[in-house]
Amino acid sequence: MKYFTLFFLILITSCKKETGKDSRQVNLNIKFNTSVNNYDLILDKPILDYPQYLDFQERPFKIELLKFYISNVSFKKENGDCVYIDDVFLIDYSNNTTLLVSFDIPSAVYSNFSFGVGLDSLLNSSDPSSFSYDNPLSISQNTYWNWANKYKFFMVEGRVLNSISDSLTPDIFSYHTGFDTLYRNIIFDLNSMQISNSNDTLNLVLDLSKVFNGEYGNIDFINQSFSHSESEFDIVEIISNNLMDAFTITNK
Repeated sequence: MKYFTLFFLILITSCKKETGKDSRQVNLNIKFNTSVNNYDLILDKPILDYPQYLDFQERPFKIELLKFYISNVSFKKENGDCVYIDDVFLIDYSNNTTLLVSFDIPSAVYSNFSFGVGLDSLLNSSDPSSFSYDNPLSISQNTYWNWANKYKFFMVEGRVLNSISDSLTPDIFSYHTGFDTLYRNIIFDLNSMQISNSNDTLNLVLDLSKVFNGEYGNIDFINQSFSHSESEFDIVEIISNNLMDAFTITNK
């Protein structure tokens, strides 16, 4: 799933305009789940509680915030037509209602499915004050950098123990990706999946361990504890690239 923005453009150009606009519409759900070390993510779980989340150096950690944007959702039919979902979704693990998103698509057989983590350059230049309070792009979401006039794409924060003896003083880590160059598009092969029933569900699983420890590099929570994209850019670039291999998809 190593697709950069260029591949999103290729996907668009390879799609035909959708035909058969009057085909039957069905409601599709996408459910977001996250795991750490093969265990379900529990936000703000005490660091030393079993099972422990361990980093690549076997240090216990916990996640206190996980929030990210999903945009430019697209489904490609086997006949080459593409279906585009205009909505932007803010997935926020402190709000369980955001972990299930729904929209209508035509009943059809689909060959692939894609979405962007973050916002493309057009969306990223939006004015958050122009959106209603509950809109994912609203200033109320606390996802906007006023200093940069840009949005935060992927936000994760937590605490880590340098050693068990330091259990009373865990170190803080905080990573916020942003800027146009850190937008990532991810494509999944749906293997000729028939979507024809309302409330069919695609389950997206994010392996957070692969975000911090992946093909593009490892993140050291102690020595690389902070980047909000304006400094230590290599840290958020590693996170953004690792995200492309961190999602898997299943259906029920």
